[in-house]
Amino acid sequence: MADMTFGEPLHMLDNAEYTPWVNMIFGYVKAATCVGILKTYYPCIFSLIELVFGRQIQQARTSHMQHTVERVTKRLEQGRQTEGVDLWTYVLGQQEKGKEGLSRGSMDANASLFMVAGTETAATTLSGLSYMLMRDLASMTKLTTKIRESFAAASDISMERLAKLPYLNACIKEAIRIYPSVPVGLPHLTPAEGSTVCGRFVPPGVVLSASHLLMYTSSDNFVDPLRFIPERWLGDGRFVDDKRTLVNPFSVGSRDCLRKKYVHLAVQV
Repeated sequence: MADMTFGEPLHMLDNAEYTPWVNMIFGYVKAATCVGILKTYYPCIFSLIELVFGRQIQQARTSHMQHTVERVTKRLEQGRQTEGVDLWTYVLGQQEKGKEGLSRGSMDANASLFMVAGTETAATTLSGLSYMLMRDLASMTKLTTKIRESFAAASDISMERLAKLPYLNACIKEAIRIYPSVPVGLPHLTPAEGSTVCGRFVPPGVVLSASHLLMYTSSDNFVDPLRFIPERWLGDGRFVDDKRTLVNPFSVGSRDCLRKKYVHLAVQV
């Protein structure tokens, strides 16, 4: 993701360890989960932790952002004269096209978003896909055959041609269904007048979410929900009653998750 964004990898594979930048992301996710539980069920303890560790939390956020700012500064100093094409190639090219470019603040904020949203989530999805394929020799053999029949060499692979491989895309969708990298749901707050959800009234001020993992692996929604069966996405009659429209791991609408495109690009890589 760093290579795609800034034209330079983080060299974590070379050093066999995470950079401080990535370590902070992991630490934040773990801490946020614990804090969320305390805030919901033990508000008094949450208030105490916030009082004691509030400054440290803010320092960690500032440090993570500083890593981002440094990375953006380094990339801007290189200008458009870099090897290959990265996201900043397009960012810097906007003004040359007569369009309004991003402010420096917007660059920093978006760079942080790219690294948080596009790194471990995509890696988790690909790990899940690899795991499922290795457990299912028939699906692995079928996918391998279709890919090798479609491309004579690795240099022939492109995003456009990958998008035309139905079985590959069905495998990705099925892996995401069983192995969503973000298994929880997006929180929604009921309005002041309350709301009716699935035929039941919910009082005002209640936080609701629908767990992706529970929805996607429920027998109410899918036939053989725990089995990896890519054919369910290809019109197989056995799965005509599957509620496939429920599978929206990237959310929906104009602000759905950027990772949707990153996963398919990572498969290509």
